[in-house]
Amino acid sequence: KSVKYFAYGANMDLRVLRRRGVKPLSQIPSILPDHRLLFNHQGGFANIVNDSKFDVHGVLYDITEEDLRKLVKAEGGYIEVSKEVVPYNEEESIEAVVFKSNRLFTLRSRDKKSDEYRPREVYKSKLCVGAQTHNISSSYQEWLSNLSTSTEDEGRTMNADLVDATALLIVIVSFIVLIMSH
Repeated sequence: KSVKYFAYGANMDLRVLRRRGVKPLSQIPSILPDHRLLFNHQGGFANIVNDSKFDVHGVLYDITEEDLRKLVKAEGGYIEVSKEVVPYNEEESIEAVVFKSNRLFTLRSRDKKSDEYRPREVYKSKLCVGAQTHNISSSYQEWLSNLSTSTEDEGRTMNADLVDATALLIVIVSFIVLIMSH
């Protein structure tokens, strides 16, 4: 049995899928309507949020259930959600699995809004390669290629924010366990 999976990040790049042992049965450029692409997942990776002013372009893959399990293992900090995706040149939407950042892995900062996080150059290049390979609309490819990227210092800050949040969570859980054990 196969599963429809919509990729909007590095998994648009077939080289990334191959490294993860995933062999798509088919692929078609598609749109996830009323969503916005952000880079606020841990480390500056891609994420989606509901936003009626934007659409996210990507690739609708048909993959085996086994390959979906491989992706679930590889996509740390993401959760699977079901979304309606519209293939290019079609009007009917198709239900597909999409990965969305788990709130615990979504970057937050008092100093930055969620749309101010930027991808690293190496990550951005995977999105650009994937978009070009799958003939994603030229305007979307141009938008991707014009994205500014983060510096190594910003990447360290993003990871430090995550470490701070993780440390706080560990303290809270430890406190709860301590209270419950007495």
